[in-house]
Amino acid sequence: MPTRQGGNSPKNFKASAQQLGALDNLTAIIAQLSYACAEFIHSINSYVANAIFGMSNNEIMIDMPLEVKMIRLASFVMVIMGLCTATSGVASTSAQGYVLAITQIRQGPFIFSQNGTRTAQPSCSTLNRWAVDTSTDAGKAMVAIILSAYSMRKKVVIQGTGDCSTWFDSEAVDYLYIID
Repeated sequence: MPTRQGGNSPKNFKASAQQLGALDNLTAIIAQLSYACAEFIHSINSYVANAIFGMSNNEIMIDMPLEVKMIRLASFVMVIMGLCTATSGVASTSAQGYVLAITQIRQGPFIFSQNGTRTAQPSCSTLNRWAVDTSTDAGKAMVAIILSAYSMRKKVVIQGTGDCSTWFDSEAVDYLYIID
């Protein structure tokens, strides 16, 4: 009796069932995020209607003079443009340079400085240092790269996140790489 080859073995069906279970979990998470985003957008719409247009959700602008409608619409557009272009901080980039000083805080971040010229440093980064979160695998990999560059006297280029979320006075590292 002939047997099927390839993807129809029971082992493959089991793997597919596990993948479908993971996909179901991911779908549920995406649905929850979509619902949360919809609720957030609804609350923003209500706020804009009340704060800018001076209306509740059930009112419309039919009885308003055209000039008032235009002024309110222009105000709304300006607010939206401001929200769309606002950033929480300016991320800095350093030109290639050598790692100079290394500090490891006990049960905390890995902090270092580098002598490359830095652009657009956020105001929270008062000591011209960089911080890496060592509690993550990505952070541990970054520390390995930094220590390698330091020990081999290689230059590194660093891109920051624009905030000091890892350590209060040092910009968090988004990514970095060694220059040969």
